[in-house]
Amino acid sequence: MQGIVVTGAFGYLGMALLRRLRGRPAVGVGHPPRAAVELPAGVEAVYGDLSLATVALGRGAGALVHLAEAGGDTDTNAAVAGALLGARDGDASIPPRWLDQLGNARGFSGLAERLLRRS
Repeated sequence: MQGIVVTGAFGYLGMALLRRLRGRPAVGVGHPPRAAVELPAGVEAVYGDLSLATVALGRGAGALVHLAEAGGDTDTNAAVAGALLGARDGDASIPPRWLDQLGNARGFSGLAERLLRRS
């Protein structure tokens, strides 16, 4: 079952939309609300902004460090931005010093290429 992504989820319209989904799996993306809110059943909150990911697209891998240090749901924000960077630029955009710390990471891209050809 696929979920629904609602941006601006913690504003008036976003919350109204989440409530109308009535328990369907959803991800609410938005700036953290100023006051505590009760999320409808089935909603996962991602505090941040999709604009953070677009900033990463303009700044490259260095933006991932910024996103990871920004606070909030840093692992999700950096993962989304990293996935977008990878989709756009491939593994060539990963700084070599990062790959060096992962041991056999370079072997994974060859494996991924072979799996892609077989699919």
